[in-house]
Amino acid sequence: MNFEEIKWKMLWLKEKALSVANEAIEKWAEVIQNSSFTINDLEWLESFISKSKNYYNDVTKKEVSKRVIVIFAEKWSDFFKKALYILPVVYTKSWTRNIEIKIVDTWISWLDLLKYQTSILPSLVMFENEKVLKVVAGEEKINKIVTGLTLDIEKSVLEIA
Repeated sequence: MNFEEIKWKMLWLKEKALSVANEAIEKWAEVIQNSSFTINDLEWLESFISKSKNYYNDVTKKEVSKRVIVIFAEKWSDFFKKALYILPVVYTKSWTRNIEIKIVDTWISWLDLLKYQTSILPSLVMFENEKVLKVVAGEEKINKIVTGLTLDIEKSVLEIA
């Protein structure tokens, strides 16, 4: 084999590897879209937000605040592809604070994003007592939460400007 044949073979292998990687990413993005991590129904969204309702603890005789996080994104956007590595990190951070988290497909019929104070996609919205507590709009700000070193997602979300 001469140098030109080796060069052509390496370029072909590179293209083949990239196409296989892209196919795998597309497949897993579709798996996330169809999984229990993604809300595809307005009733399911309202039910999930209702989990943020505060409750009274009989043992401690105090009201306990409950929070949930919803990430609004379009299911055909690149954000869903990036969710392959974003979602496990955010889920782990939310698990340490006992906060439930879901991704919402914004193609839900009758979904009014303004009701949730969201105009930019993707947006991370934290609810407390069934009300919007904090909105983190934009992929860059969501990435700050993901790449932050703290495991306290509440603190990370509330500190983002």
